Amino acid sequence: MLNAKKVWDKLSNSEKIVLSIILIFSLLRIAAVWLPTSYIWDEAAYIGMAQGLQRELPFGWIQSFHEVFFRAPLLVYGIYAFTLIFQNAEFAAKFFISVVSVLNIIAIYYAGKIVANKKVGLISAAILATNPFNLLFSFKILVENLFGFLVTMSLIFFFRSEQNKKYLLAFVFSLALAIYSRYSGILLVPAVFVALLVFRRDWLKEIFKNKYFYLATFLFVILLIPIINGARGQLNERSALPSGHYLIYWIPLMGTVFPISLYGIWKGIKDKKILFFLVILFLLLIGHELIATRLRYIVFLVPLFSVITAYGFVKIGKLRFANVLFLILLIANGVIGLILVMNSTSPPLINIPVSLKDPLGFGELNSEKYESYRIAGLELKEASSPDDIVLSDSCVFVNIYSERACYWFANKDYLDPVKDLTSFINRTNVKWIYVVDKDAIKILSNFTLTKIYEDEFVRVYELMKRT
Repeated sequence: MLNAKKVWDKLSNSEKIVLSIILIFSLLRIAAVWLPTSYIWDEAAYIGMAQGLQRELPFGWIQSFHEVFFRAPLLVYGIYAFTLIFQNAEFAAKFFISVVSVLNIIAIYYAGKIVANKKVGLISAAILATNPFNLLFSFKILVENLFGFLVTMSLIFFFRSEQNKKYLLAFVFSLALAIYSRYSGILLVPAVFVALLVFRRDWLKEIFKNKYFYLATFLFVILLIPIINGARGQLNERSALPSGHYLIYWIPLMGTVFPISLYGIWKGIKDKKILFFLVILFLLLIGHELIATRLRYIVFLVPLFSVITAYGFVKIGKLRFANVLFLILLIANGVIGLILVMNSTSPPLINIPVSLKDPLGFGELNSEKYESYRIAGLELKEASSPDDIVLSDSCVFVNIYSERACYWFANKDYLDPVKDLTSFINRTNVKWIYVVDKDAIKILSNFTLTKIYEDEFVRVYELMKRT
C-alpha cells in the first residue's frame, strides 16, 4: 500500500486523472456482469456449448442438439472453465468476457509502451477503456475482445523478440490462442512477414538465423493441428458469404477521437517503429476486409488503433488546451459507450431513438427481436414441465431461456433438421413449438396448435393433437 501511494504521489495531476478514468471504466466492465441482457444467436450458442461441456457432451453439443462444430473453441472453453467455478454458464460467460476486457486495457498499455513510450502506453489504455464499442463488447458474449486481447499480446511478444529471440516462443503460443479464438488470427503471420520483408529485413535475417525461430515454428504447427478441420469448415461457410466492405469503418469505431487517430497515422509514417506497427495493423485490416461479413469482425482492431491515436495525442500535447481537449473527447467517448451498454440491457435502461440505433450495422446487438426471443423463452418455461420436449428452428434460445430439451426442424443442413416432421412428432413426445421463421408454421399445418405467445418476431405453441 505504501509503495502504491508513493507511485501515486509521483504522478502529475493529468496522469492521475487519466489513470482514474482507466480504473473507473475498468470497474464498470466488471460491474456490467450483473446487468440483465438478452442474447443474439452467437451469444446463446457460446453459452449453450459451454453448458454442453458441463454436461459432458462432445464439443458443439447443446442438450439434445448440436451447434456448428467449426466455431473456434477458445471462448467456449474459457466460459466452461469459469462455469466450473460459478456453476452458472451465463454468469461465467459475462465474468470471463469482462475480465478479458480489463486485461485488454492492461495489454494495450504495454503495447503502447513498447512501440513508443510509457506516456503513449498510458494514453492508449485510457482511449481503449473509454472506447464506445470496446465497452459495448465488454458486455457481449462474443469473441471480439478476447481475439483483440490475444492479437495485442502476440504483437507485444513479437516486438520483445527483437531483443530476446526466446519471446518468439511466447509469440507463437499467444498467436495460436488467438487463432483458437478466431481462425482469421492466422492473418497475423503474413502481416508480420510482409512488414519485416519491406521495412526490417535485418530483423528478418536475424530471426531466420536463430534456433528459436525453428523451435517456435515447430511448436506453432503442433498447436494448430487440432483445429484444422474446424478452420476448414468455417472457411467453407465464409466463402459462400459476401464481404461487408468495412475497410474505412475503423474510423467511426474510434468514436470522438478519430480525428486524432488520423493525425497519429500521419505523424506515425515519419517514425520507423510506428510505421512498422502501422503496416501490420493495416495489413490485418485489409485481410479482414476480404472475409468480414459483419462490422463486429473488425472491432478487435480498436486496441491497436488506440495506440496510434495515443501517439497522435502525444504529438499535439504541446499545443494549448491539448490536455483539456483530450479529457473532453475521452469522457464523451465513455458516455457514448455507457449509453450503448444501457441500451443493450434487458429491458433497455436507456432507449435510443430507432434512427440512431444502427448507424454502424450493430442493430443485431440492440435489436428488440432478441428481447422477444427471451420473453417467449421464459413464457415457454413457465407453461411447460422440465421433461417436456420442444420442436424449434431456434434451439439455442430454447436452451438458454426455457431450459428444455429441443429438436431442430430448421432448414439448415449442418444443424441436422428433422426430415420427416410428421413421423418424428408421432414417435416422440414433442409437446411445444418455438418458432422464429414465419414460414415454418406452414410445415405444422397438419397439427392443432394452441398459441401461448406471439409477436412479430417469435411464436410459441402447444401441440394439442396429431392428425
